[in-house]
Amino acid sequence: MTETNGNEEFGCTEEVLEGIDQESEIATSAPAEAAAAAPNFPMRFNIRGPGKLRKIPRSLRRTSDGLDVEVEWEYPWAPGLRQSVHSIEEVGEFVERILKDSKGWVQAGIWFPRVPIDRAQGVVRYVPPGQTRCNQKTPNAVGCTSRGFLPGRRDLIELAAPRFGQHKGLLHELAHAFAGAKHNRGTPYSGIMRNSPPGIWPTDNDVRSVRAWLGGGH
Repeated sequence: MTETNGNEEFGCTEEVLEGIDQESEIATSAPAEAAAAAPNFPMRFNIRGPGKLRKIPRSLRRTSDGLDVEVEWEYPWAPGLRQSVHSIEEVGEFVERILKDSKGWVQAGIWFPRVPIDRAQGVVRYVPPGQTRCNQKTPNAVGCTSRGFLPGRRDLIELAAPRFGQHKGLLHELAHAFAGAKHNRGTPYSGIMRNSPPGIWPTDNDVRSVRAWLGGGH
């Protein structure tokens, strides 16, 4: 998938978000080979850094789990005005807690301030199953990131409502949004974007990959 005029759509199935790609080298390699390759195979991106991130003065911020972290990039976001099951505030509180957790993308020096929706770079919605934008092309998608879809080339991040309360899919979709991160299908990559078990946070390799991308890597 390539970016065209700043617009890009990622449809994510349950298998992509939570399972092992049976066509990947992790699944087909010998266990020892997979274990050696997967932790160090870098995440890949469809765009060059810093993507949708804004540079800010380097500063300390307090995470939602009570730690001080140093950040120098930000991606402002807001909960969408239309949610399916949970209220706007419930969605806002959950998403804010996850995006500001010290185990998330703040490890890469990125902060995610919650702002009024008209100032947000990304808008997060939980929608009924089968009703993301991506379901038109990917009927079994449970997550969908539409980069540049909203006015002002802002991003729409959608997850099926049953995934509310689960952090992995949310962090996966945010990586699509701010960095154009790929699924890395058919490679030895294992991390937040593919080929990994449920419930993980960005791995050390994920964080290294994003930091390298921010420095101009691809």
